[in-house]
Amino acid sequence: KTLYLSPNYFSHIGYQPQEITPSIDRWMDVLHPDSAKEFSLLIAALANDDDLPNHWEYRAKDKRNGYKWFACTWQIVGWSKTNKPNRIVGIHEDIDARKKQEYEHKSYQNTLYSFVNNSLDGLLIVDETGNIQEWNPVQEAISNIPNHDIIGHSLNEMLQVLHDNTHAKLYINELNKVLLNVAHASEEKKKNSIFEVSVKLPNTFTKYYQHSVFTISTLKG
Repeated sequence: KTLYLSPNYFSHIGYQPQEITPSIDRWMDVLHPDSAKEFSLLIAALANDDDLPNHWEYRAKDKRNGYKWFACTWQIVGWSKTNKPNRIVGIHEDIDARKKQEYEHKSYQNTLYSFVNNSLDGLLIVDETGNIQEWNPVQEAISNIPNHDIIGHSLNEMLQVLHDNTHAKLYINELNKVLLNVAHASEEKKKNSIFEVSVKLPNTFTKYYQHSVFTISTLKG
């Protein structure tokens, strides 16, 4: 097996052209152990003429012993007499910034999901279009509405389908008023607003709720 890597490739991981001799052994040395295993499996699969995507994302060790993410897109350009691939040309792209952003986004989402679902308070997240994105278990218990029935819908949509004079509809109606008040409030008030509302049930009982409304920033804005 012969591997050619342009001198420019190793410059992406901190080496000068004269510092390193490109070879398949050196290539395997700089690959992350997981990526090295993937590469070996990939070469074996290509030798077996398996149908594989021509895109691979991997990690390579830089001069400071950190790892950077790259993407390789390749094409088979030569075949042996037995019609097996024997020459492959690929382009390597530095995708480290994108992968780190993806990791940060995933970490943020996991943290937010854990906070929402383990809170002892009812929590909901509404996006900029007014659709419910999160509706935690406590919020389900308070409203009598399962999260799979409301996530992806607006409160106005829910008011159209809920039965009249039910706790669920009365609660959503009051919650909708709160969010409308926030939507028309100043930016300063949107940062942290507290509303107390009451829901009078058909059996004459009245329940009182306190809603704390605040904005959060996500990686999307």
